[in-house]
This record gives sequence, C-alpha cells and structure tokens, in this order.
Amino acid sequence: MTRSLAILALLAGCDAVDPQLEGAYQLAELLPDASRVQVQMPGDSTARSASGFDDYYALTRNATSNVNGLVVSWLDIVQDIVALEPTVDGEDAWAWGPFHQGEGGLAPTTEYFFAQRNEDGSYSYVLAEAPRADEDDRDAYRTIVAGKVLGGDSVENSYGFFVVDFTTAAELDPMRTTTGKAVLGYDFTGITAEGITDGLAVIAAMEGIADGDEEPIDAIYGYYRNPAGGGVMDLYIQSDAVGGDDLEMWDLRSRWTADGPGRADGQITDGDLGDLVVTVNDCWGPGYTTVYRADDQGFTETIGDESECAFAEESLPGGELPAWFLDQLD
Repeated sequence: MTRSLAILALLAGCDAVDPQLEGAYQLAELLPDASRVQVQMPGDSTARSASGFDDYYALTRNATSNVNGLVVSWLDIVQDIVALEPTVDGEDAWAWGPFHQGEGGLAPTTEYFFAQRNEDGSYSYVLAEAPRADEDDRDAYRTIVAGKVLGGDSVENSYGFFVVDFTTAAELDPMRTTTGKAVLGYDFTGITAEGITDGLAVIAAMEGIADGDEEPIDAIYGYYRNPAGGGVMDLYIQSDAVGGDDLEMWDLRSRWTADGPGRADGQITDGDLGDLVVTVNDCWGPGYTTVYRADDQGFTETIGDESECAFAEESLPGGELPAWFLDQLD
C-alpha cells in the first residue's frame, strides 16, 4: 500500500478502457458485477411482517436487502473504476485516480484505486480515501475497500472476497451513517448446496454493523443461487425471540422456489432461552403469507399444515465456510 501511494503525484485523469490492455483488463473481466452477488429473492422488496407477509419470509427478505444495499454499492464503485484505463499502467500493478465522488465539487474525499497481479495469478486491490484537503498527503489515505480475486479465468468461474470498512468511510464523510465492517466472499465455480448443483455462492459476515444510533449487529449469511431459479440462504444472527432482556442466537435456513413459495427451518438458543434449543418450521405460499408454522417447544400456536409447504422436509443450516473466507474474519 505504501509503495503504491508513492505514485500519487503521477496520477491524472482516466480514459475509457482499451480492450487490448492485458493486465488491468483481465482484472476487470474477473471482478463480479453487482447483479452476480446480489441475493435474488422473489417478492416485494418492502416486505415487512406488519404488511401481512409471512414473518420468516420478511426476515429473509429484509436480511438480503440489507446486505445488498450495504455491500453492493461499493462493488459498483470498484466496477466503475476498473472499467477505465489505469492512470498508471505497469506490467503487474496499476493505479486509478484521483476521483471525487459527487457533483459540483461537493465530495469531501479523494479516492485512489490500486491493484496488482500476484505471483500465484491472483489479484489484490485497494480503494483508499483521504480528506480532499489532504489529497496530496500520502499518509492521509485510509483503506475503505480491500479485496482479492483468488482464482478463475473469467467472471463465470472466479472466486474471491472483499472487505468494506464502513466505520472509516463514515469518519471521512459525515454523510455516511453506516458503521462496522463487512466481509463478502463469492464463488462462481459451481457449488453444490441444498438442492442446488452448479450454482453460485455468496457469503457475507457483518461485524458491528449499525446505521446511525441503531444497535450494532453481528451476522453471517450464506446465499446459494440455483441456476434454474430459487435459492437457499443460511442466516446466523442475534435477535430477540422471546421478548426478554437478552438476545437469542438464530440459526436459520430459508429455501425458496423460482416463483416465490418457500420454507424456513431453524434453531433458536442462548439469550433468555439459556441452554434450551427451540426448533422452528415455517412455510409461505405463493402470496408470501403463512401456510404453516410450528415449533417443538410450543412457544407459538401451530398454523396450517406442513403438507402445504413448498419443501416437504426440514433442512437446518450447516456446513463449513470456505477456509479462504474464514481467514478474512480474523
């Protein structure tokens, strides 16, 4: 990072990318666009339990919407940058900048983007920002996004990760209200998951994420997209389940078909439940309303019949996260 910042004085405007560029252009071809990492779940994007939708459908929908909105906007910025010709074009290292987000000179920060091709064929990249008043001071730049393309020869079979530091971004720009850290990993090599073959996976870990004065949350989700439509989402999050003083731990798997109906199965423990483990089953129909709900401890009244579920069998979350993703959580 320090070596890259040494070339700040050389950087000037950017032009459209030349398809003959080999190094930086290959990176641009490997980075996923937002549509590939977004969770695609059918239904109304404003779903809330109060609207009459099934509670677990709303929980699944809102969790995916939050992740999409938080992380994907930064991936869009990275994509826009690497679509331009580098201002410094080396054999295995490139730089883009300066950038001032916003119109009319109102942006309070200056951005630079650095990337390099590593000896093992992977690519590393960093988006750094500094207060605009200090844009000529290399020591003022701080990392906002850092990522790595670990493998693949095209976006269709690439895999990698990127980390977004929302707290640092908010410190540099007071108009940003989200704080915390997010790690997003993706694998387009053709994964096999619950009912899915040759699908793609997106894994996200949220640490201390909050918007404004909200209570910070930690969460992990794994999303697996079926090429034929539909998907599976595993969600691990702390949330209030029984109305006590402490938050419970939810391990939840949601599955849905391409046309909407789905099922959520999970276990709730810790918090006010102590060592008690409550298994919940919930299904929603074509209109996203509840067709079945039950739990094995009788905390809620049983609704409907399990025969109405889009998926007949219970499926709880499980499985190991990829080692290359876990390495980023340390």
